[in-house]
Amino acid sequence: MSTAIVIGGAGALGRAVVKSMKSNSMKAICIDLVKNEDATFNVTIDSSKSLASQVPSIKNQLSSYLADQTDSAHVAGVVSSAGSWAGGSIGDDGK
Repeated sequence: MSTAIVIGGAGALGRAVVKSMKSNSMKAICIDLVKNEDATFNVTIDSSKSLASQVPSIKNQLSSYLADQTDSAHVAGVVSSAGSWAGGSIGDDGK
């Protein structure tokens, strides 16, 4: 079973992408500010912290999840479905 990461997987577009992937026998990892209950696995970003400061935690969570998967030890793709950034401009340096 293929696995994909959906950045912005809890928004309107992201939820549709996750549902489509799951209906096509794919695992969907959601990375967003809130959980998507339809996702196979969720990584929640804290909007009160800079994204850069959260990268190690995000990587650890993804690595731990993928290491536990016997049928999908790699990620087949990354989809950005983030239509806007609720935490401000994605171009901000986090200060």
